[in-house]
Amino acid sequence: MLKNSVRNNLCELGISVTIVDKNVGYELRAADPIPFDVEYTRTWIRAVRYLLKGGSGSMIVFDEGYLRTDTLC
Repeated sequence: MLKNSVRNNLCELGISVTIVDKNVGYELRAADPIPFDVEYTRTWIRAVRYLLKGGSGSMIVFDEGYLRTDTLC
């Protein structure tokens, strides 16, 4: 909605632009990832690997610094 509104307002001023979406992460912060970011990402990579190996019917949790899977009944 915002993109269309800006484009329309600029068009009324005779300015032709192309507006594209961009998901920003570390670029926005302009800083290297902090240790929490690194560990958080590793945790979810492990969770995805569990699922890709066929794991299912479980809740994947981060408990006291460890990734754990609890089987759901």
